Amino acid sequence: MIYLNAYAACCALGGDLTAIGQNLAAAHSGLQAYRTLLSDRACTYLGKVSAPLEPLPEHLKAQDSRNNRLLYRAWRELAPQFAKLSAGVDPARIGIVLGTSTSGLGEAEGVVKAVFKGQGVPEHYVYAQQELGSPSTFLQQLLQVSGPCYTISTACSSSLRAIISGYRLLQAHLCDVVIVGGADALSAMPVNGFHAMGLVAIDEPCAPFGEKRAGISIGEGAGLMVLSRQASPLAIVGLGESSDAYHISSPHPQGRGAQAAMLQALKMANISASELAYVNLHGTGTTMNDAIEAQLMANLAPQVPCSSTKYLTGHTLGACGAIETIMLAIMATQTLTLPAQDFTRHPRDPSLPEFNLLTKPTPLNGHYLMNNAFAFGGNNAALILQLLS
Repeated sequence: MIYLNAYAACCALGGDLTAIGQNLAAAHSGLQAYRTLLSDRACTYLGKVSAPLEPLPEHLKAQDSRNNRLLYRAWRELAPQFAKLSAGVDPARIGIVLGTSTSGLGEAEGVVKAVFKGQGVPEHYVYAQQELGSPSTFLQQLLQVSGPCYTISTACSSSLRAIISGYRLLQAHLCDVVIVGGADALSAMPVNGFHAMGLVAIDEPCAPFGEKRAGISIGEGAGLMVLSRQASPLAIVGLGESSDAYHISSPHPQGRGAQAAMLQALKMANISASELAYVNLHGTGTTMNDAIEAQLMANLAPQVPCSSTKYLTGHTLGACGAIETIMLAIMATQTLTLPAQDFTRHPRDPSLPEFNLLTKPTPLNGHYLMNNAFAFGGNNAALILQLLS
């Protein structure tokens, strides 16, 4: 069995596990209005990390992007637990698998602006900051380990895919300890790209499963986890992944790929859908994503409590799979009530099928929790955690 031994995160809900847990329990959204990232200066709500982000150590200055500073903040909270879990482990048997969709794109945007102003490329800029491999390379250099090390970039499923990949490294006995997770920092290109497709909520925060939902609110953050074969209260018991192979950007209208990922995870866990205690929905707030996921829940698990937490954090893109898995771990181990969907601004969409979308905080009743990540272009992943008694 592969266990989730330790974890840490930062996002719009807070800069550490304590703050995230408190704001998650209180359903205190971290989204705030901004006019700075959209090129047309429209108002959109973003989930920006407000906790201070320290510069990287001097010897890692070439990797010093906001994306890696988010990782560094999460790492500093995780480090003491990692030290205990990795004591005596050969550094060549410690792997790192992370997910991202933006990496150091924000720094690259700053360079482009400087060049267009005739200022040239800033002296401090290093191209490696924007490479997709930068997050895992940075962490490997920081930890001085030499096991398998790579980054996965499959849009919004990136870090959930990273967890799956890390699990397999342990399952194949290629590693004894694996750090998995992901990070994405706010930058102009993805926000404007989604806005150009009409997928960004304007003048209000995202409203997953709301009647007049108008799109996503983008966030940022980082989540890191330590996986190993060392027993702990949380185990990863179900994994599923698929690709729609349907359209370059739109999901399959019947959600076939998403359903396949969920069913794979249930089969691996050897449980029925009705045995799930909670499902953290991908729930982005777009018309199509929410309608498809609602139909999946109505078909597969209509009685299982579920909700989306993106109205609290924003959609953290490639980091959402890791951050939201960590929120499941917090809910399970701290006995927090399950988060309710916020319908204060928009009522629940009456056109959606009936399923158990939570409307008030509800106690966790059971041991199996699922997390869904359904990415741009139809790349899907699902994970099931078991809280061991």
